[in-house]
Amino acid sequence: MIPDQQHATLCATVTRIALNAKATLPQESHSRLARATEMVLNGAVHIEEDGRTCLVRSSCGTHWYPVNGACSCPDYARAPGHYCKHRLARALYLRARRALQAAPGAGTAGVTRHPLAPVFAGSEAPASANVYLLIEGRQVQLTLRDTDETHLLARLTQVLRAYPQTPQR
Repeated sequence: MIPDQQHATLCATVTRIALNAKATLPQESHSRLARATEMVLNGAVHIEEDGRTCLVRSSCGTHWYPVNGACSCPDYARAPGHYCKHRLARALYLRARRALQAAPGAGTAGVTRHPLAPVFAGSEAPASANVYLLIEGRQVQLTLRDTDETHLLARLTQVLRAYPQTPQR
């Protein structure tokens, strides 16, 4: 998890950049921009280790679109100026990352990873966990995937609280 102050700064920076973009983009792009903003804040944008290739997660969360000037999503061709939500998310991400890195105190002690630092370098999630749960009398395997182990473990803890282990007889 990102510390509260760092998360608040991230949210404020992304929101400010999105508001500036909204003022310049055509009205038809505003809903795409809102979704792009959510995507950035939910960790759906990643820069690969080469520093150029950007991957943006699909809405359903099962596919990653490479976005570098163009996007292969179905909306790209019909979006005004080809600004699908994936391209907008990439632009927001990169602008927010530059703004946060340039901000005073960006290298503050105790912060091990910048909130928009590249953390993903492939087609697999960098953190995943499998757990077997008993749900309504059926054993189910649940796989959780995330961009960050700390966030993944927090989500796993919530799942385990929702499905406590039943005592063995």
